[in-house]
Amino acid sequence: MSTPALDADCGLLFVGHGTRDAAGTSQFLQLATLLQQCLPDTPVEPCFLELAEPTIEVGLQRLVGRGVSRIVVSPALLFSAGHIQHDIPVAVRDAVNQLGGARLDVVQAAHLGCHPLVVELSRQRYEDAAQSHPIPAAAVDFSADATGLVMIGRGSRDQVATAEMQQFLALRRTQSPVAQAWLGFVAMAQPTTAAVLAAAAASGLARIVVQPHLLFAGQILTDLHRQVDELRRTQSRIQWIVTAPLGVDVLLARTLAELAIQAIIPAESFGILQ
Repeated sequence: MSTPALDADCGLLFVGHGTRDAAGTSQFLQLATLLQQCLPDTPVEPCFLELAEPTIEVGLQRLVGRGVSRIVVSPALLFSAGHIQHDIPVAVRDAVNQLGGARLDVVQAAHLGCHPLVVELSRQRYEDAAQSHPIPAAAVDFSADATGLVMIGRGSRDQVATAEMQQFLALRRTQSPVAQAWLGFVAMAQPTTAAVLAAAAASGLARIVVQPHLLFAGQILTDLHRQVDELRRTQSRIQWIVTAPLGVDVLLARTLAELAIQAIIPAESFGILQ
């Protein structure tokens, strides 16, 4: 099925959270390039909510300068919480006001959530990490029956976001069968990362795959690697594997493009991007 295009007068404001980590910023901008390739006839301007530049105001100014009058705000965020519900809409509204009353039709696309392509990309990251680590010679059975999955989310005080993360793990378990799975959070939600890593270490399983459910590199990923490195030292009988974050991938770009189109065109008029 062919993919509908956004209207000629429409532009995409691609909004990332922002980080002081240079690698994370670079990865976001690379994803913006892939997103532009998915929507070749639509102006795409990347920007950040905080901590990095260009700002939302600058991104909006650039789109207006390119002649657009309709804007889809595309948030590069996994779950709906304060940034989706409040911070980004307010920042965009303030940026529109700073343009001196420019006549703009603005709509915000949905967050990434449990979109099937995001679930599939997460599965691929798991498989890539598991297959790249050879089975220890001492292991008798290294099937799924001997493997545990620890999925780590950023965390939110929003119960809906937490529930959606739990749903995401449930979907992943249908694609990556494991003996046990745990969900932990870096902050603002329970259980903590430390608690679920401790539970995994005490499970008796031979291999633990730790999967950060994050978009890009940054301090959270660095800290998680440090925690797992310590477990490799103190719990050396277990093979500890850390997957890559979702990162720069065409599946993620395709998801963002589809969500942007859905914000304007009724969802029943098209299917998943091919």
